[in-house]
Amino acid sequence: MDASDYPPGPKRWPIIGNLPNIDIANPHKSFLALSKQYGPVFTIWLPRPIIVIADFDILKEINNHYGMQIAGRPQGFVYGIFTNHQKDGDGIILCQGARWSAQRRFALKTFRNFGMGKGIMEHRINEHKGLLLQRMQNVCDLRTRIGVIDLHLHISFCVGNIINDLVMGRHYHYGDDEFYKFKTLIDNTLKGVSSFDYT
Repeated sequence: MDASDYPPGPKRWPIIGNLPNIDIANPHKSFLALSKQYGPVFTIWLPRPIIVIADFDILKEINNHYGMQIAGRPQGFVYGIFTNHQKDGDGIILCQGARWSAQRRFALKTFRNFGMGKGIMEHRINEHKGLLLQRMQNVCDLRTRIGVIDLHLHISFCVGNIINDLVMGRHYHYGDDEFYKFKTLIDNTLKGVSSFDYT
């Protein structure tokens, strides 16, 4: 496609495209500002063209009519590192196409076996929610003089325990060093992934 065939968007720079137009720390704010300037469908170049749809109704209509044609992830060297350079990606999160459909069917069947939709899963989640509330009460009792409590770690611990309990049938106790080690590894990996340009 020729550049003029794409929806309107900001003027691009050679090689780096529209990277200077995007606040890397808050890209959603940049996209919102661009949508106000260029409309709900616009093009940015990073350095390849990316069509951004910033309107739910338009996105829903396009997805209903052209879902399989536009589904997928960007291809590129850095992205290929995480997908073992396989055409349809790798794993549950990074796959697409026929592989994604098979993984999705498998995941839904597995979750049903774990009790999704039968109340068993809800019961396990409520158990961990109760432990979180109990933990928060203990922390509040210990830190009444401080006044401010960082909830991030406590909520991450609860969510991680729910996932572990459902997937592996075990959970960690608060303060477990192994959990914090895994959480740190995952957080560092996600920070590294989010800092790359996948185009």
